[in-house]
Order: sequence, then C-alpha cells, then structure tokens
Amino acid sequence: MLTTPWVWVAILCTFLAGVAWMLALTRFGLTYAFPFTGVSFVLILLAGAFLFGEHVSIARIAGTLLVVLGLIVVVRS
Repeated sequence: MLTTPWVWVAILCTFLAGVAWMLALTRFGLTYAFPFTGVSFVLILLAGAFLFGEHVSIARIAGTLLVVLGLIVVVRS
C-alpha cells in the first residue's frame, strides 16, 4: 500500500489537517473552532462527486445543507 500515491496524499493531508487544527486552536477558542469541523461534510460531498464520480442524491445535498445551517447557528450564537 505504501507504493500507492493516494495513500501518500492521504498521509500528507492528515498531517496538514493536524497542523491547521493546531493553528486554529492558537487563534480561536475551542467552542468557536470545533463547529467548523462540520465543513468536512461539504468537502467530502464535493470530493466524492467530482473526484470519484459518486452519485449525489437530493437527500444528501439537503442533509449537507442542514449541517451547514446548523454550523451557522452554532457559530453565530
């Protein structure tokens, strides 16, 4: 598996996500920063559709939009 480029991309992305998370926590409080982890739902939906050609149903889009709406409510409160 270590010869597969996607594995190395995943390892690099995981490392960069950890660095970004540590930087975010140095600038924002945990209760403000943590809800933004929900943005990963949007990124995964888009990556699945555009990079991997997965079918995205209306229900999945609606669910993702509800998550985003919840993030907006939590962050603004």
